[in-house]
Amino acid sequence: MYFGKNQNQSSRKGVIVFSFMLAVLVIFSAVGFMSADAERTAVSAISASQQNTLSSDAITATDAISATGVISSNITYLPIVFTTFKIEVSLPNSSNQWTVSWDKVSGATGYIIQESQDPNFVMIADEITVGDVDSYQFDTPLSFNNVYYYRVRPVYPDYNGPWSDSVMVIGGYRDDFNNDTSGWVPTRRMTYLEETVVRYGSGSEAGNLIIIVADRWDWLIGSPLKPAPEPPYAIEFRARVHDASNLVSGGAVFGGDWNGDACPEIGNVYQTDNCFNHFYNFNFIFYGPLKLLHEQVNSLVWCPTCGGSPIKRIGPTVDVDPILSNGPSLEWHTYRIEVRNSGVQFYLDGALKWTFSDTTYINEPYFGVFASTDEYKPSIWFYDYYQVTRLD
Repeated sequence: MYFGKNQNQSSRKGVIVFSFMLAVLVIFSAVGFMSADAERTAVSAISASQQNTLSSDAITATDAISATGVISSNITYLPIVFTTFKIEVSLPNSSNQWTVSWDKVSGATGYIIQESQDPNFVMIADEITVGDVDSYQFDTPLSFNNVYYYRVRPVYPDYNGPWSDSVMVIGGYRDDFNNDTSGWVPTRRMTYLEETVVRYGSGSEAGNLIIIVADRWDWLIGSPLKPAPEPPYAIEFRARVHDASNLVSGGAVFGGDWNGDACPEIGNVYQTDNCFNHFYNFNFIFYGPLKLLHEQVNSLVWCPTCGGSPIKRIGPTVDVDPILSNGPSLEWHTYRIEVRNSGVQFYLDGALKWTFSDTTYINEPYFGVFASTDEYKPSIWFYDYYQVTRLD
């Protein structure tokens, strides 16, 4: 049988062979171009925008390109990524202890804790390194600098992690008035600036804070402008009236406000609204015996033509009369005011004398001392110490 040659099949084979050869030439040409280009140009491992967003802790690198025309490797070392590191601080107890705590971080071998009395940590009061734990208790002496800030960073085998956000705690306050830089200043002054004084004692009066109101119908608040701890807390001080002038008074204030500006406001001393626009006043009035005039001052009104003091303390008052008999009222006595969310109690030399339930201003943290006169003058009070501590 005779078989004829299929011309179409032969043509297809020729095309396949030619196509294969052309493909090989193209591949070798491409490799050649890559080889030549590899000697001139490196391939960036990250984009420009990524470079701009990397932190100073980031580590980046790109391996060299092989001159044979193929990329041997292209490895990018990503930035070290730290998770948000959060810390907490407990409220102080009556022993002025509190605890800074945090969530432990994987891979950390320890932690560094910094304490400062500056929110920006410009000055570091203490730095403590601990091991693989999640808290640290501070046992702090009472001080007239009673606001503390803390931050924590994890420690890894080869480097330290970033600082956490900071936390603040208001500790117990105490001033024995042995340091005249502890910050007590007149914060509410009335008629004549030279007639009202808050000063530290010297000589035989050393170790006392002295508050003087020399002008009739005048009154004055002195304060260190430091905050009290969160309620419940107790204010305690030891005080005495200097002389036996009739109707002179002194005492303590708390629940005061302050906006952080100058107090008193220079140029507007009498009508300033920067501080102590409302407060509770434990006003102890001497008239032979000693009585308590408890004042809930809701507002102050400037009225120099109304008679008496040019600034009126507006709010309800209660007389507790007497709290001391005639004989001992000029002596040193210990006054204590316990401030709770349910109300306030007042003790004199350990004995409960007065309770009230209003709590409008107990979360306003500023406190101080008070003195005033009526038609007699002057009013001079001595304070041996002033302490504000949290109650358990």
